[in-house]
Amino acid sequence: TAMSGWLDEDGWEATTEVLTDKLNEMKLVGDPMFFRMKQTMERPEAVAKAREMIVAVEGAVANLTKKMSWLNESHTQMVTNKTAFLAEWLDNMTAAQEATPPHEDPAFTAEEVYRKFPAIEDAM
Repeated sequence: TAMSGWLDEDGWEATTEVLTDKLNEMKLVGDPMFFRMKQTMERPEAVAKAREMIVAVEGAVANLTKKMSWLNESHTQMVTNKTAFLAEWLDNMTAAQEATPPHEDPAFTAEEVYRKFPAIEDAM
């Protein structure tokens, strides 16, 4: 590659400033690749945890409404709306990610998934 050719020829005698500039050039290419790779590994786990949370919350709401007969849909609507919204968002974003080529930025990140959790936790 061009960078290894430069290193073999001129790199050995380059100043710290020049080496720092070359490193920054490499980071412009490498950092986005490492970010996409990291997301490829972390995103499926985040999606799985979100889906598990949806199932757990829906189960908890069902159990509460059985045990506490005075609870009705108006009491649980906020929680069920938030879980339904998260499920739909996950479906849409997962479909968008599947359509995204690996060399492009991800349609969504694991961090975005985890940022959705507090809204549901607060609604409980």
